[in-house]
Amino acid sequence: MKTKPLNKTQVKLIATIGALGFREPSTPETRTNPFSGVTCALSPLACKVYDFVTTQHLVCGRDYTRKDWDNARYLFCDQWPNEYMDLID
Repeated sequence: MKTKPLNKTQVKLIATIGALGFREPSTPETRTNPFSGVTCALSPLACKVYDFVTTQHLVCGRDYTRKDWDNARYLFCDQWPNEYMDLID
């Protein structure tokens, strides 16, 4: 699962997501769309971004902005468009 090169803004966003407690698993994992049941195998970085996008603000217990959430969603769509369509859109 090769991704496009990340720009500086995307790298900073990934660091922000990490500071909020979201971690990359050590190996690729699957994630499932709770509404459609579609499952996709994701790289560790994709898992980290997906988990952030799909976790409620109160669940993670830390503060972040709507802009962070939107940018993470755009990052996931940019890097993993097929998975975005299956899991989020």
